[in-house]
Amino acid sequence: MPQNKYKLRSEEVQEVMNKPPNSLITWGNTLVIAVLIVGTYLLSLIQFPNKVSVPFQLNISENGLSCVLSVELSSEIKPNQLVLLAFESYPSESYGKVSSEIDFITSEKGRAIITLKNLKASAQTNTKKQIMLQNHQLGVAEIRIGHQNVFMMLKKKVI
Repeated sequence: MPQNKYKLRSEEVQEVMNKPPNSLITWGNTLVIAVLIVGTYLLSLIQFPNKVSVPFQLNISENGLSCVLSVELSSEIKPNQLVLLAFESYPSESYGKVSSEIDFITSEKGRAIITLKNLKASAQTNTKKQIMLQNHQLGVAEIRIGHQNVFMMLKKKVI
């Protein structure tokens, strides 16, 4: 039988195995676990806006301004939600976005029509610039549908 290189049953090994860990190691492990638990809790408190971006065409009528979307909207989009409008003719990097709220939503022929509150033909962007809105103007509507925390965002990306 080959001779064992390590003497696991020696007195020195038994002494180390029977000695409890140093209090510094015990408290260090406890501190690391506590920091992980507190960090996880704090991450769950951070909320990010959950938004949907859809292309639109602006329609101006006697009833006011409305956005015609060529897609069906999700059921999460409801009246009184915040909408940020970025127009192709006014780049959002230079002019900013026009803010409004959804007044009501109608649907016809596979398209959604969103009528917006308090939006005039001359609108002020979030960078305080005046822009003139024209009929059939194209852009992208960013609709905020709620908030989600970091864990929900990771869950949606993984699944």
